[in-house]
Amino acid sequence: MPANRSYPERQDNEVYRAHRYAPDYPGLQGLDLAPGEPIELYSAE
Repeated sequence: MPANRSYPERQDNEVYRAHRYAPDYPGLQGLDLAPGEPIELYSAE
């Protein structure tokens, strides 16, 4: 059943899914996997 009847295409159980790959995964060879700067910075407000 939709969570909001105004938007029937939205479901109330939306979940983000991501796959984790080992650093030695062949598709990652030759890429820089060093951590970088944060994507978002949060203010102390």
